[in-house]
Amino acid sequence: MEMERFKNFTDDQKLEPIAKMSDEGSVIQKNTEINGDLVTELPICVHGTVTGNIKSSQGITITGEVTGNCEATELFTDKAKVSGDIKCSGIVRIGIGTVVVGNVVADSAVIAGSVNGNVTVDGSVIVDATAAIVGDVSAAAIQVNSGADIEGRCTIGRKDESKISEVFQTAG
Repeated sequence: MEMERFKNFTDDQKLEPIAKMSDEGSVIQKNTEINGDLVTELPICVHGTVTGNIKSSQGITITGEVTGNCEATELFTDKAKVSGDIKCSGIVRIGIGTVVVGNVVADSAVIAGSVNGNVTVDGSVIVDATAAIVGDVSAAAIQVNSGADIEGRCTIGRKDESKISEVFQTAG
């Protein structure tokens, strides 16, 4: 039954799948547009355009364009455009040439591209020389390399506010 869909194709014509599925994950090819949410337990690579939320139990790699929120264990972008929030239980890597319009929440982060939104990291964040952030950055440790631009507040320290509260309570 499945082959009937392709009965008009001859053997010498090449049929390219829109998204390649395998045990290793899914690939949304360049020049491919997906409208709707994607949910998978496998890694997913987006080289095309997705309008919708993406959720992966593993990693997401984006070199294309995503309009929607992304949630995964880790996320990597390279010359990508992301309009939506990013939430990862592991590391987020925002590569050179990437533009993110949305908040980033992760365990750790390396930012070499542009983020227009707040960056909240439980561990450490590295803001590379090529990075530009318009928004607040909050992390346990922040490394800002020479040449990076940050327009916003930087908050360094653990989420445990007891130390700060103790200082103000004993001062009063």
